[in-house]
Amino acid sequence: MTNYNDGKWHGWNGGVMPVQGRSLIDVVFRCQGYRESKKANSWSWDCPEEPIIAFRVTKEYKEPREYWICQPLYGMSRTLILDREPYEAHLYRKVIHVREVVE
Repeated sequence: MTNYNDGKWHGWNGGVMPVQGRSLIDVVFRCQGYRESKKANSWSWDCPEEPIIAFRVTKEYKEPREYWICQPLYGMSRTLILDREPYEAHLYRKVIHVREVVE
């Protein structure tokens, strides 16, 4: 898979949007020329009447990392780190929800 988040111009022959929809990109259309940065999901990537012929990512969107730190009430004495909210939160002494935003 190609990493388009390098800030360079990439030619485009159509198809599914190649970057995360919330990344900011510049585009070039066949007839209308250059357009400045907008979110990738703002553009029509598969429009045959006015196709995108090139694009570059100006600011990559990175998904936040999300996890839960849980300290059990009984039994296990060690802290658990879960990738989703605990199903039975009442079984834990403490549940901390962490959402890391990467810039």
